[in-house]
Amino acid sequence: MLKQATFSPLEFASMIAAEEQCSNAVMPHHISSRIRSEIEQLVAPAAQRLALSRTVGDVGPENIASAVATTLFGSNSPDDAESAEGFFKPMASDPFSMPAASVDQYYDASNTFLDSVLQRRRGNGVSVSLIASEACSQLGLPMVGLASPAGLLLAPAEATDQPLVLDCYSGCGVMDEARAAKFLAAELGPGMAAGADEEKLLEYGRARLRALRATPLTALQWGASMLRSLRDVHEEEEDVVRLLGVCDRLRLLGAHSNLAVSEDEMREYAGQVALCIYQLRWKQRRNEARAILRQLARFSDETPGANIERVRVDELLSKPWFEEE
Repeated sequence: MLKQATFSPLEFASMIAAEEQCSNAVMPHHISSRIRSEIEQLVAPAAQRLALSRTVGDVGPENIASAVATTLFGSNSPDDAESAEGFFKPMASDPFSMPAASVDQYYDASNTFLDSVLQRRRGNGVSVSLIASEACSQLGLPMVGLASPAGLLLAPAEATDQPLVLDCYSGCGVMDEARAAKFLAAELGPGMAAGADEEKLLEYGRARLRALRATPLTALQWGASMLRSLRDVHEEEEDVVRLLGVCDRLRLLGAHSNLAVSEDEMREYAGQVALCIYQLRWKQRRNEARAILRQLARFSDETPGANIERVRVDELLSKPWFEEE
């Protein structure tokens, strides 16, 4: 049985990278060690600056988070030649997400593997956020992930008198409580926000921030986020073998945590597993696929409004291959 306390998000990410890149014969602990070492080198200049600051005064969470944001994403300051361009600056016009030049690059598994992300200086929001989290931790500020509809956010693991949030998704960088509250209030959308005054919007944003802080992402949730990205990639590429593997892993995580994978997602991934088994004509797993489809059909009968493509389930079950033994 998986024990969430056993693995950190970075170690989960390393396991995923090792399994997906099995042809490279790499071990998870080798990947995680290399990633930590590369991040340590990456933030070395920031560590030196912070060490100097500590000798003349206090260095708070905001100083560390700002140092990481500058190192990774740049200061965008015309008079700061040293740090104007950050590590992820080559990521075209949006250094916090995917290159705007090509939508196709979203469907690249390398954007999820932290070792590849560090080598290519390009990644998706989840992988970049995880690198930022590890960088902050190495500089003395352990971080947790916050699952906001506006994107994955980072916040100090320990509560502080002056809450802050680090946004690696949309480019807002380091935000204090007021700015983070305003950012989260945008979840309401322009229509709903138009009818509320600014103070009410800020109060909503602060309440959202408190709620997110009370339920930070677990390591399993981090892992599920990365696997969902890979699922999109393999589905787009019609890579049935890898799609089956990702859906198997998502179901494994969901069996241990419905926070990581919801019940609706579990049924969706189960259906994909059955379809992949059929497409591969994997005889050893035929009984498993048949049982999954029958269970989905039964759930559809017993649950009005169930979000299940019943026609597709029945169509698959009617295939002669499922009648063979």
